[in-house]
Amino acid sequence: MELYNTNRLHDTAIQHYQLIFRQNGFVRLPNVLTPECADHVRYQLLQKCIPHEKDGYYQVPTDAHEQLMPILAPRIHQLIPGLLTGSKHQYKYSLFEINWKITDPGVGFVWHKDREHEGITGRQYQYPSCVHVAFFLENMGIDGGVTEFISGSHWHPDRGPSDKSYLCRPEISSTDALLFDQRTWHQTGNRVKPSLRSMGIFGIQKVQLFGDTIAQEMPTALRDRWRSETDKELQIFLGGHWSPESVFRK
Repeated sequence: MELYNTNRLHDTAIQHYQLIFRQNGFVRLPNVLTPECADHVRYQLLQKCIPHEKDGYYQVPTDAHEQLMPILAPRIHQLIPGLLTGSKHQYKYSLFEINWKITDPGVGFVWHKDREHEGITGRQYQYPSCVHVAFFLENMGIDGGVTEFISGSHWHPDRGPSDKSYLCRPEISSTDALLFDQRTWHQTGNRVKPSLRSMGIFGIQKVQLFGDTIAQEMPTALRDRWRSETDKELQIFLGGHWSPESVFRK
C-alpha cells in the first residue's frame, strides 16, 4: 500500500502555502496522504480506540503505530521549516505532541487559542515557536465538524470569536493536512454526520539545531541524572518534553 503522495511540491507552491499560513494563521495542504492510507489509518484507530472517562470521548492506545503514519508524509516536511522561521538558517524541529481526538457527534471544544501573541509589536509578523498539524482522514465539510478559525487572529489581537466576519470553515479532504498557528482562535465545528469524528493533532516545535547538524548524544552524566530524577520540573529541564519513564519503559 502506498502511504504518501511522493510528488514534491515546487518552490513556488511551498511559498504560496507558507504565505497563506502567515496571513490567515492556518493553511490546507492538499494531497498529502493517499486515499488508501487515510482509510487504513482511520479504520485501524477507530477499531482500537477505547472509551475515555469523559463521556463522548475515545482514546487511542499509545502503542497503536498507525497513529504516527500521517505526520511522516514527505509534503509536510517540505512546508514546516519555512513556517517556523524566515531565516536561511532554518531550525531543526521535533514532535512535542501526538493527540488523537476521537469524539461522538456533537462533542466539541469552545473557542480557544493555545498560545498568546508573544512578541508582537504593532503589525510586524512574528514567526511561531510551534505549529499544529492536523489530519481528519475523511472528507470534512460543515456537516463533518471541521475545525473553524478566526482568520488572522494569530497576528491581529483585536480579532476574536465575537467578530464573525473573519470566521473560516476550510473544507478538508481525507488526504489533506491542516496546519495552523496555535495563536489563532479556533474551535471544533458542529458535526451532523452520525459517525465518530477523528482528528489527529501533531505538535511541532523548534529545536536549537541548524543546517547539517545531526541529533546530539546526551552526555552520560546528564542521561543518568535525568533517568533517576523524580522532580517533574527538573525532568523537563534535564531531558526535554518526554518523561524518562516513558522513554525507558519496556
